[in-house]
Amino acid sequence: MREKRLRATLGRVAMRERGSTVRLRAQPFHALIRERPLDFTPPYADASTNPAGFVFWWRLLQYVYGLPDPAEFPELPSPVLDAQERRVLDRFISTCSELAESSVLTHEGGMRVTVPGPGKEPHVEANFPSNESLRGTNVLFRQICSPEEPASYTRVRKILGRQIHEATDSHRERRSEEHRAWNRAHGGLQSGLLIPTAGRRAAYDHGYSLPAGQLLPGEDARPQQLLSMFQYGDLIHWGRHSEDLEALMQDDLIHKLTTVRFIETLIQLTHFYLGYSVVLRAALGETPPARTHGQAAEGEPGAESRA
Repeated sequence: MREKRLRATLGRVAMRERGSTVRLRAQPFHALIRERPLDFTPPYADASTNPAGFVFWWRLLQYVYGLPDPAEFPELPSPVLDAQERRVLDRFISTCSELAESSVLTHEGGMRVTVPGPGKEPHVEANFPSNESLRGTNVLFRQICSPEEPASYTRVRKILGRQIHEATDSHRERRSEEHRAWNRAHGGLQSGLLIPTAGRRAAYDHGYSLPAGQLLPGEDARPQQLLSMFQYGDLIHWGRHSEDLEALMQDDLIHKLTTVRFIETLIQLTHFYLGYSVVLRAALGETPPARTHGQAAEGEPGAESRA
């Protein structure tokens, strides 16, 4: 049903009047916050070849979830970790450091849809990261995203949560409050796409009224389903979702739109994990990744560099 409405909308956009094409240009609601200042420099942005991409995603993360600066997380007074727990935390941190270098986070690609005229099929052009980079990034990403993995976010947050609970110094409540904020944000990012979530909030904050029941593009996407379909339909395993992915590929437009949403899921969660790795380093008294407070916190990526 959503696919039919999409095609009908594209058909209406391709209106013609007296032989000339009527061109319509619109911007998404999340563009309303493009000038919103950042509360802190995005984690790992200074080491990126495309810091503007990091700025884009962290502006949305800060706007929607109000995440505090991970580098300012209060150090634990005397963490008691056994050897295996320390290995798990170190593995999570090192995996995030490697993911920060992924070309998927810096790729300037995207998708363009052109409708030649009424009743004609849309022409779809897409520039996505290579299958090789997507495959490699997903293998590493799964190690910190899947709860079944030994050094996943789920395991790591439980280790840190216990340390926070056992600490008795004056920063105990602040640590608990900030840690809950990170956990809430993770739940939100697993439940829906960040871009339409920010778009709906920006529309409300700027006085726009959306019709009851109207969904923004991508608002019906389910990140966990997208990860499962692409990872277990092709990128990591050719398994239980391979037939679903093959069926999706029969419609070029819908396949590429779904690929955009899958990559958005991958990127939004990766940036979250990068931030949480800095929380861990700060809690353990380690020096966070080098950051400057200038150029890395400026700029806006092009439309293609967001997915």
